[in-house]
This record gives sequence, structure tokens and C-alpha cells, in this order.
Amino acid sequence: MKRRVVMCAAAVLLLAAVSAQADMVDWATGGAKLIKLGNTGYDNDWDIVTLTPASGSLTLELWTPQEVVVNSLTFEVGINADYGWTDPDVLTRDITVNGVTKLLSLSNPMDVVISSSDTLHVYEGLPVIFGNIIVTPLGWTTGLVNGGGTMTSSVSARFVLVPVPAAVLLGMLGLSVAGLKLRKFA
Repeated sequence: MKRRVVMCAAAVLLLAAVSAQADMVDWATGGAKLIKLGNTGYDNDWDIVTLTPASGSLTLELWTPQEVVVNSLTFEVGINADYGWTDPDVLTRDITVNGVTKLLSLSNPMDVVISSSDTLHVYEGLPVIFGNIIVTPLGWTTGLVNGGGTMTSSVSARFVLVPVPAAVLLGMLGLSVAGLKLRKFA
């Protein structure tokens, strides 16, 4: 009976320690620029997509995702010339989380559909893992439609704090050792 009580108490303490975890995160992104999208370059009048670098800090609670704007976006449309044309491209830049820098890639992230109004689509990218922090670049459900000139928007990412696997494994090992000791005295 005592063994079950101790095992349950140890499990509750382990779960409480894991669930109460919070982490302060400092992040920064680099910029990116894609030029010569869509048009044939009449007088160098290309479509251009620009991402501006950004940075910030946030406090993450375990398993509680936070969406953060990681880049502002500018979509400049030149001459709408090549109708019916689609330009798939990859929009990549660096992201630094707590001093560690990796490539934040919106893999197959974007296409520009050329018509009477050019449309920019940004798709969700693959997660990037920084220890126990997972960053996923997000996309848009609708495109950014630009009939000419300059439009602005933003690109976000989802940050999630997950338990540190080593801490969970050590906690499980501690429970096993406690169980063996109780068994010895039972």
C-alpha cells in the first residue's frame, strides 16, 4: 500500500514539475528579398517580395503555443504582363532563438500568380527545433492580392515549449529507483 502511495506521489510531483515549466525566449529573424518575380522585366519593373528583420522576447508556458509576427512583408507589383504565370519560390532567412541561429525556411512557401491582379500565397513551413522550443513558420489562408503598387503584410511563426526529454527520462528513472527501494523494504 505504501509503495503505491509513494509511486503516485512521485508521479504527481514529476508531472507538476514538468507542467509548471516556463521559459524566457529571445528571438530575432533575418531579412529576405525576392526580385524578378513574374514579369519579363520591362524597364526592370519587376515584382518584389521583401521580408524585414525583426526581434523580440516572450515567455513560453509548457505546451501553450504563441503566434508571433517574425517579419513584416512588402509586396511590390510592377507591370502585370505574363498572365496565367505562376512562380513558386522558397523564402528563407535565419532565425536566432536564445543565441542559437538556424535557417527558418518556409519550404515551398510561396507562389506569385500573375493575372490582372498579382496574388502572393505564403504556405506554412517545416518546424525548426531549438532544444525544447519548436518554431513553425505560418502561412496565410488567403492570398495577398495586389493590382499594382506596394502592399504590406506580415509573416508569423508559432513558438511552443515542450518538456525537456532528458528531464522526463531522469524523472522516470527516479521513479524506478524509488520503486525498487520500496520493493526491497516491502
